This record gives sequence, structure tokens and C-alpha cells, in this order.
Amino acid sequence: MRTDDLLPYLTSLHAKGLVEDAWSESTLERVASGLLRIAVDFGLMTGAIVREFASYHLPDQCFIYLLHALKEKLPSARQVVHAPDWRMYFLEPDDVERELFRHHQFRRLNYEVAGSLAQLTLPCTTAAAYAREMLS
Repeated sequence: MRTDDLLPYLTSLHAKGLVEDAWSESTLERVASGLLRIAVDFGLMTGAIVREFASYHLPDQCFIYLLHALKEKLPSARQVVHAPDWRMYFLEPDDVERELFRHHQFRRLNYEVAGSLAQLTLPCTTAAAYAREMLS
């Protein structure tokens, strides 16, 4: 991704009423460059002139905490795996299931699948209990 790739989006902000006055060409260039630089600073992108999206890995403790929180809210393991909340972390259901199998392999949780049936057993009964355990 280059700064030129962001220019159509930034130009459209005025048409949508999100920017009061249309920005000059130099302002558009500075804003586009700044946005890409911020994305690199936050680890979302890599590169200098041509930037690419960086792959993101949710830390293991965070993943398991989110599993606890979703399991409190959703009745079945399948619904936990397919919860739209995972999109916030750039995870698709296949990614979630792959992580579940990995954690199962290391005995951090129990995840079993047989056909369309799935069972998920987590280390703690609630997300709060898991958070307390992580602090001790």
C-alpha cells in the first residue's frame, strides 16, 4: 500500500461531510503518509515506501481469556468458534479452531470435535476467575 492508495478514500471524506473543507493536494499527501506511518508504529503494517499489512498474533493468555468471556455469553462451543467478535482480532473461524487445537495439544484447555458436535472445556469457570489466576 502506498500513499496514493489512500488518496481516493481521503478525498471522499469531504463528499461524505466528514471534513468541512476539501483538503489541498499537499494536505492529502501528508495525511495519507501520516496514517501509514502510524500503522507501522502500531505494528499493523511493515515496510518503508511500499507498506504491507503485518500478520497479527493474539497472545495466548488473551486468546484464552476471550474464550472464557465468549463461553459465558454463548451456549455452545460451535457458537464460540463462529462468534463475530473474533473478527476484531482478524481471526476467522478456521483460525480460532486451529488455535483451539494447538492449546488442546499443550493441555491448556480441552477441545474435542466429532462431526458437527464440539465440546470446549476451559481451565476456569469464568473470565474473572481466569484473570485472577493470571495475576497470581
